[in-house]
Amino acid sequence: MRTGDEVLVHPTQKPEALMGWCMSLPWTPAGVVLDPYMGGGSTLVAAKLCGRKAIGVEVEESYCEIAANRLAQGVLFGSAAWEGEGRGNADR
Repeated sequence: MRTGDEVLVHPTQKPEALMGWCMSLPWTPAGVVLDPYMGGGSTLVAAKLCGRKAIGVEVEESYCEIAANRLAQGVLFGSAAWEGEGRGNADR
């Protein structure tokens, strides 16, 4: 599920496509996504791609900066390999 162009910025980084798929499942609750262990921000990027709001918590300041930079890069949004797939809940 990881795209070849996805840069790894955290030792346990999850693929954006996997996190987007999780958010698109019919039993995933609507509302704000909370990621209490944000790391590099993959869950927040996926939430933004799904049109959902998200809150991330991370104790390492360097990872907070990485996540903020990933979210600020407009080129990430629209270039994901899973764009258009399984995002039926984007209107939550």
